[in-house]
Amino acid sequence: MRKKDTNAIVNYTDKIIIKANIDTQTDAFFYRNKEEDTRLHLKPNNRYRLFLSLDYEFIGVSVGLVPKFLGANSDENLKGESSFTDYQFRFFLGRWVQGLNYSKVSGYYVRNTKDFAHNWIEG
Repeated sequence: MRKKDTNAIVNYTDKIIIKANIDTQTDAFFYRNKEEDTRLHLKPNNRYRLFLSLDYEFIGVSVGLVPKFLGANSDENLKGESSFTDYQFRFFLGRWVQGLNYSKVSGYYVRNTKDFAHNWIEG
């Protein structure tokens, strides 16, 4: 008697796939002034980002935002307000995936303020 193969490949082309993802990735910028030997570290006040995604047949859509309900950015009075939005569109064309992405981050603060204002006290 022959054993049945349990490692079947599932085709998802006719299935709806819904995903939710929370990540802590952030966009940061570093600027180095060689003349003064200083380094500026700019970072948005977004600790958590939420992505919601829907894929069906040949198209996929994702929306990313900063969830206010988690209370992750409760220190806006210290660091200022930041915002994040992200839109992604994916097209599944046979063995190829083509994507379009728009992302906007605003409201950066200086992470290393103490390097520039020596009498600065956090908080």
